[in-house]
Amino acid sequence: MADYTADQLDNDLNLLTEWGNLQAQQEMTHPKTIEEYRNKHFRYQITTVGIAIEEFIQSLPSEDENSGDLDSHLFERLLEVLNKLNSFDNQKLLDGWEDLHDRFDKIRRNATGYVAYLTSSKVEDLMQTTEFLVYKLKFIEYLREFIRKMQQTSVAIETALNGVSEDTIQKIIKLQTEHDEKKPTFTKQSSQETAGRITETWKHIRDWFIDQEGRDSEYTNLIAQTNEAMSRVTSIIQTITESNQQHRSRSKDYLQIASWYQSIVDSASDEEAKLSDANKLSSLLFSFGKTRHVQAAAMNVTNQLDELWKMEVPNAELTSKSRKNRARVVNKPFVKDPEKQAQVRLAYQKKQQETRAMWNKYLEGGSLQLSNIHELPIEMRHDLIRYFSSAMVASDHRVATKLGWVFEVKIDRKRLVTVQFSDGYLTMPDTEFKIVGGQEIEK
Repeated sequence: MADYTADQLDNDLNLLTEWGNLQAQQEMTHPKTIEEYRNKHFRYQITTVGIAIEEFIQSLPSEDENSGDLDSHLFERLLEVLNKLNSFDNQKLLDGWEDLHDRFDKIRRNATGYVAYLTSSKVEDLMQTTEFLVYKLKFIEYLREFIRKMQQTSVAIETALNGVSEDTIQKIIKLQTEHDEKKPTFTKQSSQETAGRITETWKHIRDWFIDQEGRDSEYTNLIAQTNEAMSRVTSIIQTITESNQQHRSRSKDYLQIASWYQSIVDSASDEEAKLSDANKLSSLLFSFGKTRHVQAAAMNVTNQLDELWKMEVPNAELTSKSRKNRARVVNKPFVKDPEKQAQVRLAYQKKQQETRAMWNKYLEGGSLQLSNIHELPIEMRHDLIRYFSSAMVASDHRVATKLGWVFEVKIDRKRLVTVQFSDGYLTMPDTEFKIVGGQEIEK
């Protein structure tokens, strides 16, 4: 700093003032000399924008190291505030709204950070190492527990969000506007700006949790990304385990085999019996040395009463199992066959019509209640179980079918019903499959 002059300092301070990083305030003093009058004294203070930029730059390293969190307890706390929001009034309502906003913001930041952490190259490289096997059970259990809690609270959160009335939101806007007007500031927000900000925040919270038409919510995407991460981790663990098994030393296995052969040698049997036992052990361990493959042509039922010597001897073509003698695979071009495509399409449409007719036989007013049905065809069992499983994990309990319908599945867990099929019985919770969209049901 010895070469840094006062003129350079003044230039830098003037530049920072022009850029809005500093505020210059002239000191109001009485000059005693002409030199003091010429040299104006300024006191510089950093602006709020400059403070925000400095704090943001300092927080960048910690944000980069932040791995986020998938704490399901945050969703339970958010649900608790949502359930009480309609009952609050005055200052408690405003405090509840701020608490709701803070908890939602924490959930959003933690979820985004954790998903980014799971998909980062650093974690991908760590998962490829054998040290990751130590944490595999804890890691998978953490993700599985989070998904289980999310599925338990998804319907409750959606119900609570839909239960918050429009009057409650208007009360929050009014209370926030009155609170802002009491602040002694020169730049006040208008009531329209406050209403727009709160309305937009509430819409963002709803869109984050509730699926919209043609677009999944961030809540649904978070569950899907967590499932995908768990599948990826399981696949990596399986690959590492198989690699370790492949390179594992087999010395102990060979010593055990040698001890078995040595026990045959030390036995009191004669040499012929020992050789026979050794051959039997070899066949169990290493299979047969020379295996004969016998192949016979299918018997012609029309000639089964003919004499043996009158039957024609079939020719069996043997191919080499060696890699060197394998026939080369020639890539054949794809030939478009419109006639065959039409046949396949007609067969598929016919099967769809048969399946639709079978369902229409048991649907009453577009609804199928299992407690009202005592027996169903086997062909419907697979579809029922698949629709039931898909609706369990869907936030709106709706599932699209291959017949073009959209079923809303209502499950009564307290009541069990038994449905009879031709090959057995199926016991499951009483369930209603109701058509709420898609193609119209045939009358």
